[in-house]
Amino acid sequence: MGNDHIISGIKPGKPFTANGKVWRRIRRRAELPDVRLHDLRHSFASIGVLGHMGLPVIGAILGHNSVVTTGRYAHLAIDPVAESAERISEEINARMKQEPRRLRAVK
Repeated sequence: MGNDHIISGIKPGKPFTANGKVWRRIRRRAELPDVRLHDLRHSFASIGVLGHMGLPVIGAILGHNSVVTTGRYAHLAIDPVAESAERISEEINARMKQEPRRLRAVK
């Protein structure tokens, strides 16, 4: 508590810093042998973008001075075009399975 860093350190107000030995032990316990701290920052930014948070906000959280830098971090884990196409296709499919509606003549 009282630490604004994504991964807080032991010292109040300081970020987490780990030497290789400490980080290897953390990864082993988490069963994530290939994860780097840098990977966690990218994932954090990508999830923020998927949550429709703006790059300036995400950049401020990550401590970036430039939205361009944040944009490089915030690569999307899910392609929004492919995801949207899938949702539209699912909706069309659901509507096609409904009983046909009878058209009423307009008087």
